[in-house]
Amino acid sequence: MKAPMGKLSYLAMAVLSLGVFSTVVGLVVVNRHHRNANNQSANPVALKMVSNQTFFTKDGNPFLQAVITRLQRSDGSWKQATTNYNEDGSVEGTGELFGMTGQGVFGVREKEQTLVFLSQKYHIGHEINEEQFRGSPFTRDDVVIGFKVRVHRVVDPRDNTYVEIYRAPDLGAAMLKQVRTNSDGSYTVIEATKIDLGGPSDNEFGSMPKYPVDYSRYERQVTDAEARGDHELAQQMRQVLEEQKKRVAKSH
Repeated sequence: MKAPMGKLSYLAMAVLSLGVFSTVVGLVVVNRHHRNANNQSANPVALKMVSNQTFFTKDGNPFLQAVITRLQRSDGSWKQATTNYNEDGSVEGTGELFGMTGQGVFGVREKEQTLVFLSQKYHIGHEINEEQFRGSPFTRDDVVIGFKVRVHRVVDPRDNTYVEIYRAPDLGAAMLKQVRTNSDGSYTVIEATKIDLGGPSDNEFGSMPKYPVDYSRYERQVTDAEARGDHELAQQMRQVLEEQKKRVAKSH
């Protein structure tokens, strides 16, 4: 039985890295959360993290949907490779995301030789304000594969579904786990299974392809925000889009 929202594509895997959760709780909710959460970020830590994404039916039956490998540099840039699986365990497909500091977050469509713009990406280092984090709508302490984490819950007011985000203060607030609930009682867990500290080599990290950039996905999100009446958010996203296009034009 597949998840009611469908399996997350490699583009949707950006949820692990953006600090925004548009595929989970709606763009309006998550962008407001993101704006309020900026002071909870921290200096990034160079690491290699492998995570499993598992869907659980409302009866608790698990189905491994994806294995995600994230390579992160100390400047905050990262590369993320995802292998998606069918219910019989066979490989459904693979994909890559790049989050390049000062450039943006991009999905790679290798077949079309295109980059899909997903979000802005800036590196701004802050110490974690634990008192502020504890004052969020819901938080608790926990441990994920030996690392202390702070748990924050974001509720979608439209149907009271929610996502819980587990961030590790000692790893630059890296997200080690995420639990997304659905209205029917099913849920999806993305959880780190292995973390190796230290920066990836240049050969291992590689480089982002210099393909043309497709902005249509982000432009649709702007249109959706406007249609919902969130004109402030739509305007902010338009500014991001304008700045991003200028940045790309200068780099070519």
